[in-house]
Amino acid sequence: MSVVAGADYKVYTDLFNQNMLDAFMNQDQIIVLKKTKKSEKEVNIKPLIYNIKLEDDGIFMQVAQGSASNLKPDLVMDAFAKFAQVTLPEYVTYERLDMYCLEDDNLVSLDDIGGNIE
Repeated sequence: MSVVAGADYKVYTDLFNQNMLDAFMNQDQIIVLKKTKKSEKEVNIKPLIYNIKLEDDGIFMQVAQGSASNLKPDLVMDAFAKFAQVTLPEYVTYERLDMYCLEDDNLVSLDDIGGNIE
């Protein structure tokens, strides 16, 4: 079982505005077709998006990651673009900023746990 429970990402794009993001996140559900190695199924990804906000240079998002539940940032962006009726360019830059584990039901940066190995 993976210790990872979440991750922060930055998506560098200027295609969206705050009204689009608010409308996207105000939906009761965000249903996407999630593909696995063996099948495809519809999944509500809204509970897997812990935080998402518009910033000057793109979109910041914190999403579920790990073995229990895993949400790829490109799946969020594909759903957002479809909802907003925007065409994403062929190449969008995604940068993972941090990864988290769960401690007492709180996300804690992996940088803040453990110690140095000497």
